[in-house]
Amino acid sequence: MPFPKDAVLKDGMPVQLRLVRQSDWAPLRAFYNVIVEEGASYPHDRVLSEAEFLDYWITGKFTVVACPQTCYKDESNGPIAGAFYLKPNWPGRAGH
Repeated sequence: MPFPKDAVLKDGMPVQLRLVRQSDWAPLRAFYNVIVEEGASYPHDRVLSEAEFLDYWITGKFTVVACPQTCYKDESNGPIAGAFYLKPNWPGRAGH
């Protein structure tokens, strides 16, 4: 799938899906920490250190963020509306 990719959330908010950049790491970690601290929708029971966060969300993963559509075009790091990552879930020849 080529990025960036325009999309619309269920509430009608237009967003752009794009690959994560290093400048997204701190805002994404802050977003993650808020969700974990709320304790309502994520299985983790504590926030992660910077190194733990990078290992969990970035290293060896294909990470995508959703943000207002202008965040890719003007290279700013506007608010993150969401994020996901893909990673191999099997070792060896099935690791794709």
